[in-house]
Amino acid sequence: MEFSLSQFVKLRDEQLVQFCTALLNTSTENVKFRSSDIHELRFRLESLDTAHLVFALELGAHLAPNDFISAAPPFLVHPDVSVACSAARILHQAPKELIDKAIVDAVSALAASKSQSNEFLNILLQSWATP
Repeated sequence: MEFSLSQFVKLRDEQLVQFCTALLNTSTENVKFRSSDIHELRFRLESLDTAHLVFALELGAHLAPNDFISAAPPFLVHPDVSVACSAARILHQAPKELIDKAIVDAVSALAASKSQSNEFLNILLQSWATP
């Protein structure tokens, strides 16, 4: 299995779902990818449509969690709930050693914001505080 950024951005609808599902169901060590593609994918997050953004977060966390986990916090308050849920899921499932102070601080700031519903953000923060 191979991840190609150029292929990823061209796919639409069912083809995108099939491509990404296959990658997400493949063990990371069995997926070939260029680190430059992962870097570029992270750089492009803000410009992606909703479907590509959800899969970019998922694929990034799957293929290069060290590089992608820190990109997730701003998407916790994305107006599209599928994006926010994806960001929450990858942060919740991330190994605790990848949740650094900057991530905790970013999520804490979002949780403290009066303009956001913060219940799920507080749950996420509490999950990191438990042993």
